[in-house]
Amino acid sequence: MNHEEHFVPGSYAEDPFANIQFNQKHFSSSDDEYYNENKSKFVDNIPDDSIVVYDYYNYKFENLYFHNNVFYYYDGIQYRKLHINEDKRNHSKYVCAKDEKNKLIQIYYSKFKQLYNLD
Repeated sequence: MNHEEHFVPGSYAEDPFANIQFNQKHFSSSDDEYYNENKSKFVDNIPDDSIVVYDYYNYKFENLYFHNNVFYYYDGIQYRKLHINEDKRNHSKYVCAKDEKNKLIQIYYSKFKQLYNLD
């Protein structure tokens, strides 16, 4: 079978690099300054009374903080404000953060505040 005879115009086989920009962004989003198409905001310091978020249900976290309804992730140099998302089904607010096993976890504000006795 001659492989070239089976190319479909616009297919991956014809142009294997056609989707490389999408794939590169998808896989490197945790290291990128962009996440979910939103430019991340960084700060040098957070208030001393910020809550250290060690866990959320059975998930453990490192370098995650909460203050005044904002979650922050410390990258060793600066604190990145985590983007607040909204669940389309029930309009609940949440942020996405990676746990110590590098798994992306949705942290819902209402559940978090209940667990940490806030509000």
